[in-house]
Amino acid sequence: MTDAMDQLTANVSDKPEGGGDRIKSDDTLVAEFKRRVEEAKFVRIERNSRKPYCTAKRLKKADGYIQATRLGRVRYLLRSKALERWFPNVTTRKHLSAVLRSRGILKAGRRADTSTRQIHIALLQKRVSYYVLLRKRISE
Repeated sequence: MTDAMDQLTANVSDKPEGGGDRIKSDDTLVAEFKRRVEEAKFVRIERNSRKPYCTAKRLKKADGYIQATRLGRVRYLLRSKALERWFPNVTTRKHLSAVLRSRGILKAGRRADTSTRQIHIALLQKRVSYYVLLRKRISE
């Protein structure tokens, strides 16, 4: 047991400070996320509308939604499936969402253990998981 502990401490002490690499990896993850969001397709969700079937197709293919809240203000909803496609590794995705929450780019989820929320979309006839995205904070 003592030999194992000595090997672990020797491996840790041989590495340089881990903080610089972590910040760099966080910055590269955030830069990749920003690039993906700029290329993403967002579709506007209309309340109580009776649009044709092609709108449902557009909603299924969209990476996110734009939802009107009040008097010309909108809220950007990034689908969790889009983030899963962009970052397939679960640990990378969880780390990225934590970094984005700390930087104010994503809002917190409804529960402490997740960053996602859910909304029922009538045209899709199901509930969709999403992240609340603050587009103004991305450009900063």
